[in-house]
Amino acid sequence: IQKIRFLTPKRMMVILMIISNVLYFTMGTFAIPTAGLIVLFILTNSLYSCGMSFTTTIGMDYINQGHKLNFLFARGMGSFSYAICAFFMGQFIERYHAGILPYAFAVSQILVCVVLLFMKDTHVKNSVREEEESSGFLMILKENPVIRMFALAFTLSFMANTIVTTYMVNVVY
Repeated sequence: IQKIRFLTPKRMMVILMIISNVLYFTMGTFAIPTAGLIVLFILTNSLYSCGMSFTTTIGMDYINQGHKLNFLFARGMGSFSYAICAFFMGQFIERYHAGILPYAFAVSQILVCVVLLFMKDTHVKNSVREEEESSGFLMILKENPVIRMFALAFTLSFMANTIVTTYMVNVVY
């Protein structure tokens, strides 16, 4: 991200959220074959899972700029908000149908993007270690077979977890 001036953690998070929103909305709106749904589901969850890393990065950048940030309180409020939203979404689905999920997801993502766009960009000076020329992601994977195997194993385990979780939801439902 640091090599491209336009990309900040905040902007990267907004871009990922827009892409995951389009993918999720596509899954919930159009009739797509099962194989396509599985691919879209894995892509959507992979992109959406990156959000926590960028949220933490934004928080750390604010702390490095001297702003006070209480992670414990923020995580607690996030869990509380999740519980409230889960309750109300359960009520809406019970009253209407599960077809409202893509729209609810879209609205929530738009609200988060609006909040992110109003936040100040973080500008943290790079440490001496970070200012040295570093290899790109693909170059690191090409030069390090151990890291390449870990990345492949992590990707496959994430895919397996996603597929099993989806299967279990369908079995239980």
